[in-house]
Amino acid sequence: MSQPDPPSPDAVPTDKYFKKAKEVLLTAAMDAASKIRLDAKVIGAYYEGLLKESDRAAGIFAFAFLESQITEIFAQLLDPNISGGIPTILGQNGILNTVSARLRAVSERTESVGGFPNQLVSD
Repeated sequence: MSQPDPPSPDAVPTDKYFKKAKEVLLTAAMDAASKIRLDAKVIGAYYEGLLKESDRAAGIFAFAFLESQITEIFAQLLDPNISGGIPTILGQNGILNTVSARLRAVSERTESVGGFPNQLVSD
C-alpha cells in the first residue's frame, strides 16, 4: 500500500487523507483486537446459564460478565511493567477502577476508529 504525499503544513486535509488515516487506525485496531484472548466456550456456557435466570437477574449477571471481560481485556493489553503494575491502573484508586471509567475508555478508543459516539457513555 503506497502512502500519499504528506500535505503542506498550511494545507487543509482532504477527504483522501482522512480516509487513509481511518484505514491506518482501523488496521491498527484490528491488529490489537487479534491479540485479545477470550475463551468462547466459557462465554457460551455463561450465557446458557443466564437462560435459567429471571429477566432482571440475567441482565445484571450479563452486565457483570461483560464488565469482567472488559477488565480482563485491559489487563491483557496494558504493559505489566508499568510502575506499580497493572493494579495501579485497574485496582482500587486506579484510573480505570470503575465500570464507568472502563466504559468511557472503551468508548473513546472505539470512537477514534469510527465506532460508537461518546454520547453513548455518560457520567
